[in-house]
This record gives sequence, structure tokens and C-alpha cells, in this order.
Amino acid sequence: MTKKILFIALSALLLSAGLLMAATSLKVRVKSTKLRRSPKFYASSMATLRFGESLEKLSEQDGWIHAQTSAGTTGWIHSSAVTTPKFTVTAQRTAQEETSADEVALAGKGFNEQVEQEYRKSTELDYTWVDRMDQMVVTEAEMERFFREGKLGEYGGGR
Repeated sequence: MTKKILFIALSALLLSAGLLMAATSLKVRVKSTKLRRSPKFYASSMATLRFGESLEKLSEQDGWIHAQTSAGTTGWIHSSAVTTPKFTVTAQRTAQEETSADEVALAGKGFNEQVEQEYRKSTELDYTWVDRMDQMVVTEAEMERFFREGKLGEYGGGR
């Protein structure tokens, strides 16, 4: 009887280890995004995710990934907002050297404050609307109304 219990316990342990190894780790690659209740851009959100946050991929469906946060929340995120990390970078920082998620996201694209200032000096472009757009927030209700009125997605158009 004890051999049978030991065999079942060992089997369960190996199965759970295999499932853990099969999970795919993901990182948020955009400044911020929503974890949604269903795989739709206008679905209600369950959490706001920030650049660099880790997720575990559970499944995938039509460009959407069903994922779980480190806090245990599960939901859907569009595949364009995440990446599979290739390596981990660690560094020691002092309190004065703290970097914001915005700065890390821009630096990852080769953009920093100095580059921005040079662009602003060297061109006669008006960045007012770019700055305004960065501050705009579209609610889920507004997005759903836009899809419905435009007959987009499940409201009549292509999927």
C-alpha cells in the first residue's frame, strides 16, 4: 500500500514539474496595457500591466494570449503587447539612479531624453499633438461604441 501511495505522489510531482516547465514566460513590451476578461480589445479589463511585468502563457487564440500574472490573475492580452524574454538583465542601482518604466520602454527603442531634445531642435515639427495623444485615455465603453457604430469585429465587419 505505501509503495502505491509513494508511486502516486512521485507521479503527481513529476507531472506538476512537467507542467511548470511547459509554461511560457512572457514580458510586457509596451508602456502599459490591460489584461482583459475575454480576447477582445473592448472587453472589460481585470488589471493594468506595465512595461517589464512578467506573465505566464496558458494558451493562445487568434492573436490573443490567455495568461496569468505573478499575482495569480488570469485574463487575455494581445500578443503584440508581450514578448518572450531572451535573457535577463540585472544591475545594481542607487536610489538616485531609479529608472521609470517609460524611460526603459523608450530606451529599448533607442530613444532617450537627449535624442528627443535633438529631434525637437533639428526639426520644425509641432509635437503638441503627440504630447496630447500620450495623455489621452479611451474608456472601454467608448471603444465598444466605436466598434459597434463602425460595424467592426463582431458588430458586422471583419474579425
